[in-house]
Amino acid sequence: MNASRTRRAGLLTASVLAVGALGALSPAQAADANPADPTITADTGDLVGVGSDTSQLALHYLAEGKSGAGAGYNAGSPSSRIVSFAADGLPAKIRPRPTADEITRPNGSTAGKGLLYGGSPNAAIDFARSSSTLNGAEQSAQLQQFPFAVDGLKLAVKASGSNAPATITPEQMVGIYKGEIKNWKEIGGGDGLIKPYIPQSGSGTRSFFVGQLKAANAGTDVPLGGNVKDTQEHSDTDLKDDPNAIAPFSTGRAKGLDTIKLEGGFSARRALYNVVRRDDATTKRFLDAFGSDGYLCSDAAKPLIQAAGFDQLARPAAGGVCGVATQSATTSFVTSDVVSTTTTLTASGRPNGEVRLAAEVDPITAEGSVDFYEGETKIGSGELGATGRATTVLTGVAAGSHSYTARFVPKDKEAFAGSTSAAAATVVADGKYTGATTVEAPSGAYGVQRTVTVTVAKGDVDGTGAVHFVYGDATEQSADLKNGEATFTVPATLDVGTYWGVASHDGDANFAASFRLVKFTVSKAATTTKVAVSPTKVKVKKTTKATVTVAITGSTLSANGKVTLKIGSTVVGTGTVTNGKATVTVAAQKTT
Repeated sequence: MNASRTRRAGLLTASVLAVGALGALSPAQAADANPADPTITADTGDLVGVGSDTSQLALHYLAEGKSGAGAGYNAGSPSSRIVSFAADGLPAKIRPRPTADEITRPNGSTAGKGLLYGGSPNAAIDFARSSSTLNGAEQSAQLQQFPFAVDGLKLAVKASGSNAPATITPEQMVGIYKGEIKNWKEIGGGDGLIKPYIPQSGSGTRSFFVGQLKAANAGTDVPLGGNVKDTQEHSDTDLKDDPNAIAPFSTGRAKGLDTIKLEGGFSARRALYNVVRRDDATTKRFLDAFGSDGYLCSDAAKPLIQAAGFDQLARPAAGGVCGVATQSATTSFVTSDVVSTTTTLTASGRPNGEVRLAAEVDPITAEGSVDFYEGETKIGSGELGATGRATTVLTGVAAGSHSYTARFVPKDKEAFAGSTSAAAATVVADGKYTGATTVEAPSGAYGVQRTVTVTVAKGDVDGTGAVHFVYGDATEQSADLKNGEATFTVPATLDVGTYWGVASHDGDANFAASFRLVKFTVSKAATTTKVAVSPTKVKVKKTTKATVTVAITGSTLSANGKVTLKIGSTVVGTGTVTNGKATVTVAAQKTT
């Protein structure tokens, strides 16, 4: 067991003992214990931090390291180590330093920053993690914030089975949180009453999200509807099992969670900060950790920040703002490396003059739009969806060969690089497709129902409209094509024989009317026969009754016909099989 796990186990044991007569912790309480707590006890000069849930894991990794990502700041034996306490979990109270009083865990950015100023600041706390910028009171208290990473904010829902649509626009988000949009079906989702959640009071994510609601509401504050409930920020507890729940969620914290998924549509970016008192912002031990030339902005810190799900901001020398103390919100999100992208394009032409273009951009986290070109002429554009795909449909395209390219235009050029696809060629047919109807009618034995499949397609173009099928003297059947296919049934009762069938398509915008002949055979079915005699022994010179049961193999139909009973080669009785059974009188037998 490593030191981190040993330390956490010790904390949990102490918590259990402390409750005494109140009883041991329940399994649910034990599960709340947060692995982002420090595994060391703060010494004099160490930097003790509390606050934001969003960045608690990042600061834990940066302080104490993570396997495969780096050893962390404290491994270098600095004179001032980083000791960062999680925002939530157990025990409910923490002792920041051995000589300090216990305090209730500050749960959120505002709670953490509140210990740095005001009437009763806590001298045992040196910095506060924050996922939102300083508010007016904090600015007036001369607090300073060091940005170090970039996070995103999106709306999260249950991973599978959610009633939410795939995309929620900022305007729809405002309607949901006002309580004006109450059912998912109002915006294209399933039928279910929406349960909107918002992070707990004091959360930096909450204050940032409230600001995003205001921005999406034309700069007017959004009064929260009565159905909006509080939830622990970045916890999946209220989301993972409820198909109607929704909450804002850090894109960094969402990575690795398979219980939730992030919605398309609304998306925002924000900086993550470490906040200190004014005089500390210029002190060496703080700058060594948080400054532009400090550890959090170093190359060594980058993989640890990424391991927590975030992107490291670039240093000033690289055009960024990492480690630059400020009181203002960070608006420059130049990261320590711009993510390269790859764009691929597919094109398909239709005889009706349509060309459908579909571009996919990798990674799918890239946001922006795609411009489509024929040669150097821009002929369309589309916004990237949540799956990294953009499409457009061209109309009135002349018959013949055409070649297109797609160019990805990132929404944030500081985060993602643009890319251009290889050329994709397609041909627009001169007139409608002909002879595109195919039919499959499998032969088989009597007594088994079979399916006839009619297909109308050419390449990736599917036919639409009605198709028909008729065989022998049967009544014609009709159906509408779906994804270019329709099915019909041949009943199990069709007599043994050879049949010709005809499948026909009425035609549509891309396909001329057409038909196809098909031949299929119904062969004789295999049967199984059982005989039961009453009495069970045939007596000399006395007649006997035999019950014969005949079943059709693989069918629920009943057999009909003639049956002959023999003893050896001698016929001893005949009968008629009706609905699978026959009663046969066995003639009296002579002695032999």
